[in-house]
Amino acid sequence: MVKSKAGDTAELLEVQITSGGTDYKIRDGEKATGLHFDPGSSDAQDVKVQVVGTGSLANSAYPISEIDPAAVDKMLAQAPDVSGASDFKVTVMTLGNSFSVNGDVQWTINGDASGRTGLVLNAKPDGSGLSAPGGQVPSGTGTPTTPPATGGTSTADPAAIADCVSKAGGDINKIKACAGQ
Repeated sequence: MVKSKAGDTAELLEVQITSGGTDYKIRDGEKATGLHFDPGSSDAQDVKVQVVGTGSLANSAYPISEIDPAAVDKMLAQAPDVSGASDFKVTVMTLGNSFSVNGDVQWTINGDASGRTGLVLNAKPDGSGLSAPGGQVPSGTGTPTTPPATGGTSTADPAAIADCVSKAGGDINKIKACAGQ
């Protein structure tokens, strides 16, 4: 879709996928143009892109040929295992070099899982090498459990902990049990 609008030799600055669609920032000399595709649509909408900062866009651009359409499905399939959370839900996927420490083009996948937000995964442009640089979600989070005789919860599920603390009525031992201590 984007190649038909931008051309087979286009240089990209960034690709971002959200629930609202896919946005492409495309280098046009030392300016940038943008295209937006609504989910499921092949009709592109022109989007104004404002370039901020110094430096050359040529140093930030990468060829459109680096986009592997199969990479997204590949990463989505691997994300639960790599993140350590079977309920991993992607919120934003970005292909570019702005989040890369060494300047390489990479995917940065932000998501939520097990009651945690802002989890990050990274991968190569073709979707390979998917990793969780911040580590996996600790096992057991997000699944409230009730330890015997305490009535508390042993996990970091915020809603369950708040409910437990509310019911503890100021009893420090019950409050500790709510926090799994």
